[in-house]
Amino acid sequence: MTTRPLGLRRYILTESPPPTRPGWRTTVINAGVILSVIAGGLGLLIGALQISSRPTPTLADWLLIVGHNPTDAAAHRALAAAYRAQQQDRLAYPHWLIAAAAWPHDQEAQHAVAAGARALGQTQVALAAWQAILVTNPSDTLTAHQLGDLLAAQGDRAGALVVWEAAAVHAGPSDRASAYSKLIAPYLATGRAADAVQAAQHALTADPHRLDAWCGLGDAAALAGDVVNERRAYQACRSEAVHSSDTVAPTWDGYARTHL
Repeated sequence: MTTRPLGLRRYILTESPPPTRPGWRTTVINAGVILSVIAGGLGLLIGALQISSRPTPTLADWLLIVGHNPTDAAAHRALAAAYRAQQQDRLAYPHWLIAAAAWPHDQEAQHAVAAGARALGQTQVALAAWQAILVTNPSDTLTAHQLGDLLAAQGDRAGALVVWEAAAVHAGPSDRASAYSKLIAPYLATGRAADAVQAAQHALTADPHRLDAWCGLGDAAALAGDVVNERRAYQACRSEAVHSSDTVAPTWDGYARTHL
């Protein structure tokens, strides 16, 4: 009887078959995939290095960066600024929106969103942007006046007055006169003569040459039935108008003259 050699029998029972080698086609394909991945990575790296080596990245650079990183708010903000530099505000607007959503306290982004929203008729977006600005910077009188004007235009006169009153409280020295002058007309419109007088006096304390405040004081005195101070206020407005270089001085002078 013929016996199988022990070594071969042990190999058959205990050893795994030798691994098969891939064919040359598979090897070439795998190598091609690896090289393409490496080339793509090097391309991105070289592109990033080229962008970072420039003194100021261009609009095309930021478009490329945002394309590769669509959730990068900082890149969107930079792209928006690049669009604005080329006076392409409509293209900048959606990128300002992303930046403002990421950083609600970014004053520049919120101002850009408000301006863009107003241009597009998106009232609620503009209101939200101005409100966000005032949360961070309540002494921004110009923004408060814009917000109040828009609220008043929407029929919310009570809300507008609240915004304007807060602006007067928080106004810095250079804005105090305009902030209090803004309150005179709505106080007069609601019959609050004493509040209108007080607002006019605050405005004139901040700026004794303010013509609208003098005329507002005259109107408030007239509403209160104070004929003497009514006349004094209108006369003061005319006296200031003579020496004023303000382009609206003739208008206020004419207003005061018709009420004397």
